[in-house]
Amino acid sequence: MLNPPNKIILLFLTVVWVAGFSTLTHSAEAKTVSVKEIVRQDTGNEQVLIDTNTIPPELIELTAQSEYTSLPLFLSKTNLSNLPEDKTTTQIEIGAVYLWTHNWLKTQTRVAEDAYMNIVENRVTDFNPGQNGFYPDARATTLALIRNLQTGTLDTPVVAVSVTPNFDLSKTNTLGINTLLSGGLSDFSGSSKNRKANIEAGSKKVRGVLVPPGETLSFNEYLGDVTAEDGFKPEIVIKADGLKPELGGGVCQVSSTLFRAVMQSGMPITTRRNHAFSVNHYFPPGTDATVYSPYTDFKFVNDTPATVLIWNYYKNDHTLAFDLYGTKDDRVVRVDEPLQWDRKPDGSLKASWTRHVIKAGTQRDDVFKSNYLPPALFKKEETFVVAAPPTNALPLTTPQNPNNSLPPATTEEEVVFEARLRPEQLGEYVGQAQIKTNLSVAITAAKMRQEPIEHVLLYGPPGLGKTTLATIIAKETNRNLKTTSGASIQRAGDLAALLTNLEDGDVLFIDEIHRLHASAEEVLYPAIEDRVLDILVGKGPGARSIRMQLPRFTLVGATTRIGLLSGPLRDRFGHVYHLEYYEYSELELIINRSASILGITLDQAALTALAKRSRGTPRIANRLLKRVRDFAQTKQQSIITDTLATEALTMIGVDLLGLDSGDRLLLETLIHKFNGGPVGLQTLSVATGEPEDTITDIYEPFLIREGLLVRTPKGREATPRAREHIRNK
Repeated sequence: MLNPPNKIILLFLTVVWVAGFSTLTHSAEAKTVSVKEIVRQDTGNEQVLIDTNTIPPELIELTAQSEYTSLPLFLSKTNLSNLPEDKTTTQIEIGAVYLWTHNWLKTQTRVAEDAYMNIVENRVTDFNPGQNGFYPDARATTLALIRNLQTGTLDTPVVAVSVTPNFDLSKTNTLGINTLLSGGLSDFSGSSKNRKANIEAGSKKVRGVLVPPGETLSFNEYLGDVTAEDGFKPEIVIKADGLKPELGGGVCQVSSTLFRAVMQSGMPITTRRNHAFSVNHYFPPGTDATVYSPYTDFKFVNDTPATVLIWNYYKNDHTLAFDLYGTKDDRVVRVDEPLQWDRKPDGSLKASWTRHVIKAGTQRDDVFKSNYLPPALFKKEETFVVAAPPTNALPLTTPQNPNNSLPPATTEEEVVFEARLRPEQLGEYVGQAQIKTNLSVAITAAKMRQEPIEHVLLYGPPGLGKTTLATIIAKETNRNLKTTSGASIQRAGDLAALLTNLEDGDVLFIDEIHRLHASAEEVLYPAIEDRVLDILVGKGPGARSIRMQLPRFTLVGATTRIGLLSGPLRDRFGHVYHLEYYEYSELELIINRSASILGITLDQAALTALAKRSRGTPRIANRLLKRVRDFAQTKQQSIITDTLATEALTMIGVDLLGLDSGDRLLLETLIHKFNGGPVGLQTLSVATGEPEDTITDIYEPFLIREGLLVRTPKGREATPRAREHIRNK
């Protein structure tokens, strides 16, 4: 019986081979073949009928396990209501499906390619790793597909025959390069024409490099001098004193992609540094590696049994790829997903990327940490600079954020926006009256003596104007400002390179100076006191110390945690100033000044509303002003009133006391879940889902200052004021 009444056949079959990016559609109406004869000849079974009740109506993927042995197939069910009443035609449709699928599969082959490698002066100039080929067994696969469809089985691997090349990779060289070790990718979508040119020029510098076993690869060694003759063009880079166009901006796309490939290989990475702040092109944060020849480098050691070949290419017009070839050993490498935390409104964040390498029975865990600074620290300049920058100059990078799990990408326009709100003269600076008076006296006296002002240490909570005061000191003394951060100075050599690039009278600003490494701090002592730099040259008995004279300069250090600053370093500053939180009246002046710069009109009530919600911090005041401006523009309002400002601030979750959603969550958890406390820090962290350091460093300082929270020996407690505020919110 060929035609049971409950059996019918699909009229439409769609087959997709994902590996080849081709889609083919076939209708069974065009051909007629007796399935009985096909079945009798190939299977000895006449009944090849499909029960449509076993196949879901939606698109169904037929899984392929290997690109070399099978092809991914997709099956689609048709509108069965269009089938003719006469079920005797069922065998004709099945036969058409058989013939078309059988013939199409025979066209899906991949030709085997021979490997080749051309080495000139210890550098690979032309390379193809070779490729296995395959061709499908169309007859066997088609029959298996039809048999499976009868029983509702939706997983039909394609039967294929593998074809090996005549000349594989191991036959192209005597260096032990015989297989792919690892690879890395990065997306540079949206890059400018000059940035793409720099990526190509930088890629050529390291393409084909051979790293012998036991040797260290220095990216800068092969990058060499960045010159126009080598194809490099001016593009934005991040320097200590701002954003500037220089030759080679964007070459870090190359070093970062290589870093990702080396991570997967398990080879030891000895030198790597993240960019100054997180922007595009290097998503996710924590997976970038900045370079700036000859100072900031990326290095790794080839600890494999044979030479490693570095080869790069473009997968498409916006994706750079690096592959590493060599000989595999017994190592097992597992790379975790990058982690990001400590996200702050100013765009700063922290990240880490961890890998686990098991080799010869021993496990090694490598953690690469990144600390991204606020983008507002860097101003933009339009003048093209050719001279070599100081050691902490970092190329501009910019990542995509499809998961929206990190702060949005920072644009160059936002960086410039933040920078132009900063006052550049003491007369424009609002608040901190005592500090202004003392600095004015010190600057005037230094000018009269024609010498730099003594070293200055500024400390206090973030956002109160420490960076702005450093800028003002440089402007008032008519000197250059060089900016860096303690976290970016990892070694004494980093600081030495920075100090030797100073000119007479320059102002060196080190933000978060408490994060200086101890070895770098030791170098700083004689530089501050005696303007000398002691450098140790050589190792062992032949080592000798060289003393270099430094130009006169002013060190301005800033820190949010002065308690972490060592006593010897703290005592070497001639001026030590503590920045206080701002009064409402001072914040109103700051907001009014920023509004005039941005062309915004506010009434007095709106100014007061913004000031009261700014938590005594100018940085927060300016941020809230921008959000209210955005809201007013969408409402097409030219004047920001109290009502408009209050509505905007409520929409972004900032209440009358300046508390945001995180602050309120902490208080609500304390009050509603633990009856106001006392509650231990660990318990509070688990209950709110916030890390302990986020609670202690971000939320608690303001809540305690406002009298909403107290710390007791038994734990945290909500105050009566906090209870009242949460009850009335």
